[in-house]
Amino acid sequence: MIEQYGVHLKAVWEELAEYNIEGYMRMSDGNIYYMPGCSASLILAIKNDGSLWGLGFASPSGGRHFTVGQTLGINDSITYEHYYPQKIMDGVKDVVTGGQHYISGGREYGTAYFSAVLKTDGSVWTWGSNGVGQLGDRTWGSSASRWQPKKVMDGVTAISAADHIVSVLKTDGSLWTWGLICNTPEKIADGVKQPPAGFVPGPDPIDDPSPWAIPVINTAIEIGYLTPELQGGYQYNITRGEFCALAVSLIETLTGQTMEVGTRTFADDGGDLNIRKMAHLTIINGYSETTFGTNDPISRQDAAMILDRIARREQALNKELFEADVTFTDMHLVTSENTAAAIRKMSYSSPRIMAGDASGTFRPLDNISRQETISTLNKLCQWYFG
Repeated sequence: MIEQYGVHLKAVWEELAEYNIEGYMRMSDGNIYYMPGCSASLILAIKNDGSLWGLGFASPSGGRHFTVGQTLGINDSITYEHYYPQKIMDGVKDVVTGGQHYISGGREYGTAYFSAVLKTDGSVWTWGSNGVGQLGDRTWGSSASRWQPKKVMDGVTAISAADHIVSVLKTDGSLWTWGLICNTPEKIADGVKQPPAGFVPGPDPIDDPSPWAIPVINTAIEIGYLTPELQGGYQYNITRGEFCALAVSLIETLTGQTMEVGTRTFADDGGDLNIRKMAHLTIINGYSETTFGTNDPISRQDAAMILDRIARREQALNKELFEADVTFTDMHLVTSENTAAAIRKMSYSSPRIMAGDASGTFRPLDNISRQETISTLNKLCQWYFG
């Protein structure tokens, strides 16, 4: 039965994993997968090298009590079950699954499942059930179901699926969709905004703050720097560009002055004035003279370095962050001595602006979420007025 097989699949996957945190799964081979598609008898995951893997039922026949659309896209008509990850393709940016999933009479059912992949080259590939044209390949009907990936579109930057519909956003800002008898991609809008800065494939983003962060968010709003346009997406990993926006808002709120934009620019800053304001004061550096990495998630070590530079900018108030001999077991991962010094300052300050975890590590290369960033900025503000 679906629920029986599905639970078993998930249990097998979990047995292979060392731990599962916020949708990411580290397998026993040390590689990281995320889980964008998971149904009763199919699990798909993207490895950190961009390859797509899956486990579940890979046969379009066999008399099983599950929908034939829940296949792995490997056209395996012999093996009914794959309880260990099977490689499907390389170069994958995102993957989505669609279909109906419901519970009736205490049993779990699925109908007409299909999968769609967005590759790093902007192409979209589909496979699975095609009863209502959800594969977008100009065919429809149960006889048109397809068990191997086939390219149906190019020039795509984002993809989503729900029930029997696929929607994609192309790089030119046009929005396209297909499914529910519309078996050919159709354009439904132009001028659609690109995904928000920092859009990366992964689990569905969570907009609301974690319980511990609710008072943190409220404090930032009361201070005045967390303006409406900067609110939301609290559990996302914050990007380098978004970090600059929050930092500029805090500085301008504290000083009551608008920061100067200056003339320094980056080829990928998109005209973002917050980045240019921070660059003008040398609070930030790019990867190079021309590249800032605006949409890349910011690491904890880079966040500590920026916070330290902001604090040093305010030393005219005769305030200073002092460096202490704070030792974390993973400081060997820090990329420079200046960055290590910034981390030691952040972890020694009063209040402690950034801290390590209970295991004695700082995790300098890990990303930092928007709500964690707001917490550090609140503490920097507290230090400023302390």
